[in-house]
Amino acid sequence: MKNLKMCLTAWKRRIGRKSKTCWTEHNETLLIVYIDANKTFMS
Repeated sequence: MKNLKMCLTAWKRRIGRKSKTCWTEHNETLLIVYIDANKTFMS
C-alpha cells in the first residue's frame, strides 16, 4: 500500500510539474486507477 501511495505521489508531481491543465486532464484517470488499485489490495 505504501508503494502505491509513493507511486501515485510521484505521478502527481510529474504531471503537476508539466502544467495545471495536464494535471486536470489526468486527474480523473488517476483517481480511477487509485480506486481500482485499492480494491485489488483490499480483496
